[in-house]
Amino acid sequence: MFIRSIIDSFPKTWIIQKRYLPKIKIPEYLLDRTVKPEEVLSRLTPEDTERLEFCMAEYQNMLEKGADVPKSLNKRNVLDLLCCTSPTSRMKFLRFLFKCEKRDENALMKKLEKMRLVDLRSLSNQMTYVLNRNRIMRPHPFHMVLCGLKQGTNQFAYMEEAFGVNAKLSTIKSLNDLPWTITPNHFSHEYPIHDLEQPVILLSPNARQTFEAGEYDHNAAYVIGAIVDKAVRRPISSAIARQLRKY
Repeated sequence: MFIRSIIDSFPKTWIIQKRYLPKIKIPEYLLDRTVKPEEVLSRLTPEDTERLEFCMAEYQNMLEKGADVPKSLNKRNVLDLLCCTSPTSRMKFLRFLFKCEKRDENALMKKLEKMRLVDLRSLSNQMTYVLNRNRIMRPHPFHMVLCGLKQGTNQFAYMEEAFGVNAKLSTIKSLNDLPWTITPNHFSHEYPIHDLEQPVILLSPNARQTFEAGEYDHNAAYVIGAIVDKAVRRPISSAIARQLRKY
């Protein structure tokens, strides 16, 4: 009874860390990498099953404490973890996976940032085409309003570059010199969504109804979402329309 009270007084984490302290011998079938990890894990011996449960409990404990371990483990990672022969080797392996995970995350973020800059520049170049087409529309060009365009942002700088603002021999000194209106506000602030006198129509490539050429309501405000980020794969513009309809 006295011994049990002493054991119960130990922190659970200490017991977990010390239980399998001695190095163990890894069975040959666990080291066979010619077999898929799913198959190996499906035919574990009772001893290896118990050891796997302990390893996963140890991993979950470290994850909850914010240790340098990966957010998740695939089947190959689980099998490799089971092949570690000591708590130290398991810790080193999990830390290695953590570093690989962070490296991949950083590489992905750099790639997405680069893609976003490319997309911002692409949008600016497309806007030069839009403005030129709008100028030649007859009998009435659209009154274009650029919503959400804020000075000091990358998008604003790319727009200035695309339209030659302050460029040599350019007569354009500001984006506001061009035939449109620029506002930093969201379009829903400029055009009330449920205004019956001026309906707001959000154009989306994911809409069920097709917009036919010449099918214009001259009292309506047509919204074109400038979403050209290739990192975004979801139908954002149609989702925004459904969300705004609730309010």
